[in-house]
Amino acid sequence: MAQPVTELVRNDRFHAFVKLSSSQDPVPIYAVSVNEQLKKTTGYIEAKDGEQFTVHYRDDGRSEDNGWDWTIRVYIDGSSVRGKVLLQTAINQSSIGSKQRMVNFTGALESESSERPFVFSKPTLAEDPDDATTSEVIVKGAGTIKVTLQRGYFQGPSLQTVIKTPLKEPVFSEKSKKGMMSHISSFGESKSIERQKFVHVDDVDTSTNPWWSFEFRYLSRVLLELQGHVEAEDHSRSPSVEAVASSSANNSTKVKKEKEKEKEKGKKRKLETIVIGDSDDDDDEDEIRRLKARLAKLEDKGKGKGKGKYVKPKVKAEKTDVKVREEKTEGGKTLLVIDD
Repeated sequence: MAQPVTELVRNDRFHAFVKLSSSQDPVPIYAVSVNEQLKKTTGYIEAKDGEQFTVHYRDDGRSEDNGWDWTIRVYIDGSSVRGKVLLQTAINQSSIGSKQRMVNFTGALESESSERPFVFSKPTLAEDPDDATTSEVIVKGAGTIKVTLQRGYFQGPSLQTVIKTPLKEPVFSEKSKKGMMSHISSFGESKSIERQKFVHVDDVDTSTNPWWSFEFRYLSRVLLELQGHVEAEDHSRSPSVEAVASSSANNSTKVKKEKEKEKEKGKKRKLETIVIGDSDDDDDEDEIRRLKARLAKLEDKGKGKGKGKYVKPKVKAEKTDVKVREEKTEGGKTLLVIDD
């Protein structure tokens, strides 16, 4: 299995990556693939429920590269939520790795001066199927973060002041929700940002047919493991498992000892209940005399055959009508439940 990377890259120039709010480092990207026909690079990342995330793009082009201006768009679960323009002049006048070559998306634009952060969340299911999202683009795009690159020519400021993209979180029916989808992206509380400037660009590529796209497919860790994108984590020595294993072993030993104790008690009870006391005293004396007489005859017979040596006879067990009562005691049972 290939080692994870931290960026999706095209031509050693164009880079895209995702960060969680809880870390300054890009998230690991697994199972990276490139589709030249679809002009797309794809990778898998882990979604953590309730975590905010940000999307980033960097251009490491050289000043002698072509003079395109680049429109960078972000699509969350199939919907376009933000777009920015990176001018070629900014690339020409800055060094590789500088902030001027970076495009950062920290949330979906709500107004000219506010945005709502991206958040990994559980899918919302509609109680009534008629209320569920029917857009094929959104249903197919659920569980994805896509960054697209479009070539164009910067024309100047735009008069646009209205945000066209509604920030509506999709609702899925159980049927339309893909079985292997664990999360979608929602939007956090609105926060103020620096007032945005809108510009006009003559596009060479279109939003439906961009020059290239980077797609991050996000899933829970469990689904990433089940689909074979990441190696399964070893939980065998984790503290919780060790504690459960230790408790299980102790309880098993305890149960075993209790069973042995009950077994010994049962033996004692069994011996105590074997009582030959139902006959009268006279009957006992008669039985003893009869056994002694039979024993004397056997001894005489043995002396004759063994040349003066006593041979211990085989005594056939006598059938009796004595009933043996055996009491049984049922011990308690201990059930151990290990929560996966």
